[in-house]
Amino acid sequence: MSLISSVTSLIMGKKTGYIVVMGMTGSGKTTFISHLASPEDKPGAGHSLRSSTVGTSRYRVRIPAHLRGASIYDDIVLVDTPGFDDTTRSDLDVLRTIADELDRLRQEGRHLLGVLFLHRITDMRLTNSAIKNVTVLQKICGSDNYDRVFLATTMWDVVSFSKEASNSAQARQEELEEYWAELFGGRSAMQPHLFNTRDSAWEIVKPLLDKPNRSLEIQVELLDRPLERTKVGEYLSYGLLDARKRQELVARRDSITPSQIGNKSWWSSVIDFWSD
Repeated sequence: MSLISSVTSLIMGKKTGYIVVMGMTGSGKTTFISHLASPEDKPGAGHSLRSSTVGTSRYRVRIPAHLRGASIYDDIVLVDTPGFDDTTRSDLDVLRTIADELDRLRQEGRHLLGVLFLHRITDMRLTNSAIKNVTVLQKICGSDNYDRVFLATTMWDVVSFSKEASNSAQARQEELEEYWAELFGGRSAMQPHLFNTRDSAWEIVKPLLDKPNRSLEIQVELLDRPLERTKVGEYLSYGLLDARKRQELVARRDSITPSQIGNKSWWSSVIDFWSD
């Protein structure tokens, strides 16, 4: 940091940067934030099967002294968000919670540095739910902001007790790196949270500490349209509609009578329903 900027910081005071933390339920979001936080300000991690983050929560943490000199911020606020595989809420409801918080950040004039997405290295494969979470992440951020998206893999302590498990996890990490680079055009960084320590957590956050404010795509979209008409809102709304149609189609199938099997008009009604 230059002498001029150092003096300016002393006179004016540095701003606070905001980082949004996303990921599936149980990916370790709250635990990761606790690794960044000071001992007297640690959020409690949930250990039940239900998601412990129903709404969004903000946690202010002081940037360590050895990193503060290269940063334009004195502290950061981590915004903990619910996952899109919540056991009690629809994806659209979860999106509304996150979108409302992002809109508040914009209205409050907060400096948004980027989005940190957490993924369990213990997951043997990318499930449909995980892929959906990543797609939602892309649509929330927008392709212009891929350089502000960071992926961190968690739960490395679970695989550290076995050489076989550790090697398998390392292989998954390499596969995930290739997949992530392809999805984000090589513009989104990825790093393992290997040691579950404060230093390890801050190494992951470090690249964001000198970033200026950046609006995510959904924040811009919400200026002139409702949530349902944003890209991510339409994606989740159509998925919900398809799910409802599938449920109704199954119900129609289960209620079919022998006389309807050869009834062309009945089958036409099913086709028309699915085409709407």
